[in-house]
Amino acid sequence: MRIGNKAFLNSLEFLKKRLAEFTGFLLIFISGIFIFSLTKYSPDSPSFILNPERLDLKNYFDSFSNAISDIFLQSFGLISFVIGISILLWGFNLIFEKKINKLLSKFFFTLIYISTGCLFIYIFNNNSFWLIHHGNAGFVGEKSFNLIYDYFPVIENNISKFTLIILFFTFFVLSSGINYKKIL
Repeated sequence: MRIGNKAFLNSLEFLKKRLAEFTGFLLIFISGIFIFSLTKYSPDSPSFILNPERLDLKNYFDSFSNAISDIFLQSFGLISFVIGISILLWGFNLIFEKKINKLLSKFFFTLIYISTGCLFIYIFNNNSFWLIHHGNAGFVGEKSFNLIYDYFPVIENNISKFTLIILFFTFFVLSSGINYKKIL
């Protein structure tokens, strides 16, 4: 009976590790497609959201990827690329560590670095000829800036920019699960 129980536990552990690896590869694949669709984005391309009258249902993947890209780029601006990098790093962590550590805190840190990154880009350089509707920071950066500027008008000074970039990188590292001890 003990040998059968041990074999069952070993099989279960084996399946957990393979599921974690499969999920890691899936996240890497999704992040690759996501980053590719962000680089391929054009506001003139038809999607389900923009220009639906020009939509070609034979090219479903392009329409879908353009719609996803439009949502992320108009919401978060250039920080969308960093979101794709985070998903890529989560996939690598799952493949190599074979477990998910502190999932809720990673999502929380992701929300913080998205907010601080969008705010930093809005303050630093929001002009864009590519993202014509909300600029490089997306509407999250614009709304965050307007909310904070009402109560803290010195947000545009250099100390605030430096603080925001430090917060962005700190929370990006915490969210992505980058182990700086292993890197050093």
